[in-house]
Amino acid sequence: MTAMCLRCVWALPLLAAAAAGGCYTYEPIEAPRPGTDVRARLEVEAAVRRSEAVGEPVRFVSGSVVMYDGDRVSIDVLVAKVQSTFQNVELRDTVTFARTELAEILERRLAPVRTAVFVAGVTVGTALLVAALAGVAGGGDDGGNPPRPPPTAAVLPAATGGAARVSFPVFRLPWPR
Repeated sequence: MTAMCLRCVWALPLLAAAAAGGCYTYEPIEAPRPGTDVRARLEVEAAVRRSEAVGEPVRFVSGSVVMYDGDRVSIDVLVAKVQSTFQNVELRDTVTFARTELAEILERRLAPVRTAVFVAGVTVGTALLVAALAGVAGGGDDGGNPPRPPPTAAVLPAATGGAARVSFPVFRLPWPR
């Protein structure tokens, strides 16, 4: 590996850790504990009734369980979210459902196999991208001859018939070899 690759390798675990945040699955649960992140699927009649009340289709409700007593479940749900440059506002409400209104309650859990496959794919893809970029930017074997520097000045004909010399600044970025 080139020095460029070795300098970028430290970023791979950080990228993999950031990517691992989204690999969740939902599994059925009978008696959710308070604080559990859940998605509740409503029965058809309850979904129609709740949809008419809010003016848009509601089939699932996601949130955190506040209370569960066997006959009723209260879920803290997100009602609205407003983001602007200066502030982020979330409006939440606690909605109580009869247990008969819910077809099933699904608990949000980390999916270890899906997470491992996703993290491995992102890590390998990033490593291949860094290696490819280092190969393109690092150049190849030029037979030991140093590369020719780009021209730093050009001669332009002046309006009076003479020539004017114009200089261009050249910035060189050090690339490891």
